Amino acid sequence: MDEPYKLSYTWVGGPINTIVTWTLKQEDETTCLHLEQTGFEKEDQAFNGAKYGWAQMGEDLKKVLEEM
Repeated sequence: MDEPYKLSYTWVGGPINTIVTWTLKQEDETTCLHLEQTGFEKEDQAFNGAKYGWAQMGEDLKKVLEEM
């Protein structure tokens, strides 16, 4: 953790053992959020499931922020 700019943690489940990293970066008056999940050995069902899941959560987050 590099508070308040970066948070990394392990994500272990089934066949995967990965690292998820969230990073915040200020650009003028805009705060950018970057998500990276590393450690996949191949682009298999686990990789594609994570890719789909994070994309869906990103869209949900956008909706929440728009309502604020």
